Amino acid sequence: MDITDLLKQHDAKKADISVCTKFHEVNIPYGVVKGDEFVDLIEEKPNKTFWINSGIYVLSADMIRSLEYNTKKDMPDFIGDKIKDRKKIAIYPMTGYWK
Repeated sequence: MDITDLLKQHDAKKADISVCTKFHEVNIPYGVVKGDEFVDLIEEKPNKTFWINSGIYVLSADMIRSLEYNTKKDMPDFIGDKIKDRKKIAIYPMTGYWK
């Protein structure tokens, strides 16, 4: 991952937090039934794709200062709180290998 590019995009977007994401594909090995009371569609062994949270973040100085001292807070909860506060949460799509 190009850290310089990540920081550059974080600054360019004037983001409070940047969340690095990774494209992930999941194969469902069964037919998926769609519908409520009656079948509308059966999708056989679909692949579903998602942008997932890679666990890599950039926080502005204001966001770091907003953390409560000596208090545990998971990042998804922290980010959820900041979304409610209408802070700018940017997405940085990662390419290449990630583990």
